[in-house]
Amino acid sequence: MAPDAGRIGMGGSDERTAYVNARLIDPATDLDLSGALLSVNGKIADLGPRLFTDGVPEGTAVVDCLGNCLTPGLIDMRVHLREPGEEHKETIASATQAAAAGGWNLQLASPFSYRTYREAWIDKLAENLQLYEQECERHGRDPKAAERMILLPYFTAPDGAEAQRIFARHVEWFYAKVTSNQQSLKGQPETVKGYELTMTESRKTLAGGYLSFEQLHKYSAVIADDPAGCAQRLNQLRERFGITE
Repeated sequence: MAPDAGRIGMGGSDERTAYVNARLIDPATDLDLSGALLSVNGKIADLGPRLFTDGVPEGTAVVDCLGNCLTPGLIDMRVHLREPGEEHKETIASATQAAAAGGWNLQLASPFSYRTYREAWIDKLAENLQLYEQECERHGRDPKAAERMILLPYFTAPDGAEAQRIFARHVEWFYAKVTSNQQSLKGQPETVKGYELTMTESRKTLAGGYLSFEQLHKYSAVIADDPAGCAQRLNQLRERFGITE
């Protein structure tokens, strides 16, 4: 949370908003104090404990924060969305609508996309991101203002075939370990409430050989290639999902 005054014009047509009586918090700079913040055209222009002690300038909209926290957009590091399986409780649309309305800039959903949708995981994730962007816009928020990232295993080597040969054994060891641990649990139900479709589709994914390195790599759930090949695939995903990180 840093002032952008150096990049903001202060002309007469600027849209200014004063947030007063706020608890200003910014974990990145260890900021935690009572004060006020001025935004100009949607960007932070100034902030601090003594801002507006002489009053708010005329023509500036005022928001009284009543001692509530004013922070950068929040990040939810792990969310379990109810779709697919229990859409009557929550859908991706309703969850992202709530996030956009509540000031959450980033949700890290558990990565079940490939295990559930297999060949269609990229199309389905892109569709879900479009829903998120629509909800952001409906609430007056810019969906492109927040950083967007994806966690994806990839490996590169000078030779693409060699990169795949090396990485394949590590990827398949990992999935074999996870599958073995899951199957070793005794007395567990076939499905858990709230995860019926995901668990059912995950079994189909396993039975169909979709967790083999060949299939994971084929559908870009894992990337291993020479530097140019890795860059090409990563750029394709970046463009499809609007990734910025």
